[in-house]
Amino acid sequence: MNKEQHQILALAANLQASILVDQLANKGECNNEERNTMIDSLFATDTTDTLEIYKKSNNLKTGITALKKLLTRNKNLTKAPIQYGFQINTLAKKITQEPKFIKNISTEIDALNQQKFFANTHYSSINKLAELYKKTAGKLSPTILINGEREILENQNVANQIRVLLLCGIRASMLWRSHGGKGWMLLLNKRKMLETINQLCDNC
Repeated sequence: MNKEQHQILALAANLQASILVDQLANKGECNNEERNTMIDSLFATDTTDTLEIYKKSNNLKTGITALKKLLTRNKNLTKAPIQYGFQINTLAKKITQEPKFIKNISTEIDALNQQKFFANTHYSSINKLAELYKKTAGKLSPTILINGEREILENQNVANQIRVLLLCGIRASMLWRSHGGKGWMLLLNKRKMLETINQLCDNC
């Protein structure tokens, strides 16, 4: 894979995490397979290869499709996930300036990786990852405010899944930056990005 393909997959992962957050906030549930792909990405700590982390581009089809809609200004694109995606990217940039948070995240995920008492997507692992988000990214401002149904958002299980997916989005944004991703590309490099999307996903 080339640099542009890594960038697209990382951006798509950010958007996919944001879309799942929006689904959870409004419906109390989301696509479990897509959620599991995102959560598993947190535990792939020994590589920056996006294809190794997300296994195959089709696992990010929802995110890739959303990215294509964003670049082509498709009116059917829901606004909330796009806003979350940009906010996550801002938060990712800030967290890279906090070495103690980076170390904390790395240490705790490594510990979970070594224990393996539960699957990555087990509710116990999700609860621990949610607490990790609260102790690190959750302390940075501006806080990402999630819009949705109040009763749903007050459900602890849903809230924890949302926090974990925000952490997954941060992971994706950091990957994007590690492969040379820059904000201006979304404005000035659309044609090249669309070409890359078509290479990665013929059906998107």
